[in-house]
Amino acid sequence: MKKINIYLTMACLLITAAIYISCSKLPQHDEVNTIAATIQSSEDQIIEKRINLFIEKLNFIKRNPNLKSDETMTVDSAVWYLEAASNLTYANASEIIKKYVVDSCIINVSVTNGLLQLAEVQTSYEQMIDSLSSINANLPVGYKQPVVNDVSIKASGAEIVTLGIVAGFNVDSEASPTINFDPWYWGMLMGKCDGTFAGQSDAAEELEKKIMLRKGIIGGNSYYTGIVDISVIPESFMNPNDTIPGDNMYDFLMFQCTDNGIMPNVHICLSPAEMNFYLWGTEQVIYNYEPDGARPVGKSFISANLVGDAVTPQLYTTYLHYGIINYGILHINSKPPVEL
Repeated sequence: MKKINIYLTMACLLITAAIYISCSKLPQHDEVNTIAATIQSSEDQIIEKRINLFIEKLNFIKRNPNLKSDETMTVDSAVWYLEAASNLTYANASEIIKKYVVDSCIINVSVTNGLLQLAEVQTSYEQMIDSLSSINANLPVGYKQPVVNDVSIKASGAEIVTLGIVAGFNVDSEASPTINFDPWYWGMLMGKCDGTFAGQSDAAEELEKKIMLRKGIIGGNSYYTGIVDISVIPESFMNPNDTIPGDNMYDFLMFQCTDNGIMPNVHICLSPAEMNFYLWGTEQVIYNYEPDGARPVGKSFISANLVGDAVTPQLYTTYLHYGIINYGILHINSKPPVEL
């Protein structure tokens, strides 16, 4: 998965816990391993009609390029509709994630007094879909399905607004949904603790795969609107079962280990027991609502991008997992997605 660099300012917290939790005792979340059938609500029907009306306007402009229109949109409104229209038309959130692949592009849009001409929005939509189609075509041959398309403002000027397009795809994979972990180095693609898979994966990557495989879905066809990205670091989510502070074991719900020359149990190789604990702990962060977790009220979990990194702010080193968690409002679609 393409990783996103985050600059973290770490404070040295000597509050940790030692606790062993076996896989069989891990509590499950409502959305983990849950597949339920549902039908389109009246609210979803209203949202779909709004999006389809927007798409009809774009199609009319495309069919009649010589007709002038004075209709305009605010930048925020255009971003919402571009994202919603692409997801309604091409994405499907109702799938078990085999392997999640992310790619991105940018689009520059002309703006006047903070407003976009609808004709300019139509051109931007075509450019965006063309870019998504190219990304899709360059994925390995086999099954591939867009899961979500996240549109956001990356830069805003007096005449040009730059939109960032980040798309997630579900592709073929032989990955197993089991949670039987081997010992893995914490990050940096250092591989397993026995020296294998170096340069290919690490504990953060393996946890990310399992989290996506265990993600709950609903039956039928669904899509997201109102997508947000939430940054998470371990220090924000302490282990509530902590009984022995300062021992570098199960300190937080996400992995963090500090080497300051004093703290015990400094280690960068995560045992199977630790891997299972941090699978459970990171899912707690993902699925619980703020402030206990990272999940915004009214939003559903889309994807997790976990990174194993090392931070050396002064005379000590902190090894940790941080991440970007994507959330959105989940809607039921009345029709299956169209192929890119």
